[in-house]
Amino acid sequence: ASQWHALFVFVIPLVLCEMYIDEVGRIDLRSNRYKFLANTAHLIACTNVVFAQKFKQGDYKRFEIHYKKYSDSVGGLFEGVKVQPNHHFALHIPQQISSWGPLVGVAEFPGERLIGFLQKINTNNKIGKSLN
Repeated sequence: ASQWHALFVFVIPLVLCEMYIDEVGRIDLRSNRYKFLANTAHLIACTNVVFAQKFKQGDYKRFEIHYKKYSDSVGGLFEGVKVQPNHHFALHIPQQISSWGPLVGVAEFPGERLIGFLQKINTNNKIGKSLN
């Protein structure tokens, strides 16, 4: 998951800027290129909030603002786009952040590491019996 995060947050923005910006400081704010870059920037800002290890008081509000801007701009960029279950689920992220704190702590992968640890314990194929 962290490799996908690094790709999306660090590499893709650089590639998009290289592809869409011909001259630094000169991009037409009405162009689809600018709208696509802004849309992607809002999604990256949301991703940064979700992957944060610690939260400040206003982070959940920052997520709400960026996700609203992302959602509002998607329809203008991609005709016929329909709201998917993941889009609806993302609307609940601010509530989850305020209730649970950083979502990294409640994500699936810490549990997967525990499963790996438990699988390495030698039981001599005697599950549920004492090894004494």
